[in-house]
Amino acid sequence: MLALAWLAGTALQLQQPELFGPALAAAGGAAGLALLGGAWMLRRLVAAPSARAVAPVLAALGVALGAWAVAEARAQLRLAAPLDPALEGRDLVVTGTVAELPRLSLQGTRFVFEVASARHAGPAAGVPGTPVQELAPVT
Repeated sequence: MLALAWLAGTALQLQQPELFGPALAAAGGAAGLALLGGAWMLRRLVAAPSARAVAPVLAALGVALGAWAVAEARAQLRLAAPLDPALEGRDLVVTGTVAELPRLSLQGTRFVFEVASARHAGPAAGVPGTPVQELAPVT
């Protein structure tokens, strides 16, 4: 049940049209932990069967909210260094190193590529996670 709650929280975050911000992600994570703590307290400290029956629901909500917060935070970290809007839609010459062996999945082949430099018709261009390095123009 908790695994399904984790999937539901992640799926909910993936459906939102834009990110809410780091403060809301942190608040969601804290609320998820609070719900999990409440579920644990109900399960351990309350003797009434009706109150103890609520504990799994609280735990599932806490896990779903925690999963939403983790997915939100990861998305914000990933988008923290966007591509310069002036470079969008333009061809770049990117030089770098394949840092890990390729991994096959249902979505295709993926690998980690560490960018050493990027150029656009002469001037150096900054890409996310890479400092701008001056190189000779592409001819």
